[in-house]
Amino acid sequence: MSVLLSLVLLAAAPAKLPPERLAELGRLATSDDEMKIRLQAVVVLGRSGDRGAEPFLRAATTDEQPAVRGAAAIALGHLEDPSAVEAIAPLADDEEAVVREVALRALSELSTAAAPASIPYLVSARQRLGRHAREAIVLALAGLDYPAARSGLAEALGDDDGLVRAAAEHALLSGPPLPASLALRGALDSQNYRVRAAAADLLGRLTEIDDSAFARLTVALVDDSEVPEVQTAARAAIAARRERLDAPALAATASGADAKADRYARARAATLLSVLADDRAYAALVKALSDDEPLVRGAAASALASMGDARAVGPLSRLERSEPDARVKRIARSALERLTH
Repeated sequence: MSVLLSLVLLAAAPAKLPPERLAELGRLATSDDEMKIRLQAVVVLGRSGDRGAEPFLRAATTDEQPAVRGAAAIALGHLEDPSAVEAIAPLADDEEAVVREVALRALSELSTAAAPASIPYLVSARQRLGRHAREAIVLALAGLDYPAARSGLAEALGDDDGLVRAAAEHALLSGPPLPASLALRGALDSQNYRVRAAAADLLGRLTEIDDSAFARLTVALVDDSEVPEVQTAARAAIAARRERLDAPALAATASGADAKADRYARARAATLLSVLADDRAYAALVKALSDDEPLVRGAAASALASMGDARAVGPLSRLERSEPDARVKRIARSALERLTH
């Protein structure tokens, strides 16, 4: 690969090529029998800055020789066409380590030079490439200070590979917390539950989060259709910032003291009180066990179990014996099992 690097350093300054010269270099780059000729042609095409060279350079990324493939990655980066990400990124999965290294550098440089237009191509490419390439894309996104790049990192939290997920996590945690929290807030709406769970977890670990992100965490916790993994992570994230919860208002709502609150608001308040786990929350939840609505009684029973307060065994036992609603009776029984086992 030293030959490749020397050629790159010695190449002429960018200059648009006449059509016939472009066609000839393209032919040499993609079909000449001599590797050195193909290599030189690729370098000249890249240094020309002529985007008409891109089809030839894309073809050269599949050359049988590592030096040509690596040179094609560098050359494509010189053209600064954001769509070239699609051709460079797969080389990060190349069988040759040196090609992977060159591709990683070229991808990073092109992504930066062509940002923010490069970001959609990076995000799209990550969904269909191998592990090394996906990790390279995450690293490229990490170097871009744009909301779309941070959103792409948040979506990568659901990647199948642990190293890719770890790279995305590190990038989000090491950057400015408020912009990261906005990206993670958006990730809580992802269709991938693993992305939602990881986003909730990171929101609990950031040093600061946006108000809208905190509000979205509360929605995740009280949403009965949300999966347990997401709710558990949301609960922990909210607990890390429990001072943001309006404890008096929640207690008033859950206990029925707020006459304007409907059954859904009372049930949501009961669930959120479980995060506070203090005497005021306990008292409000015990009172909510007598609410007229089964929805609220069930939410209060679950909340008491989540608090883990042994004092709730008595009230829950009474509810389980006297409850007419079959669903609430099951919830009370389950809550008792959680508290006594």
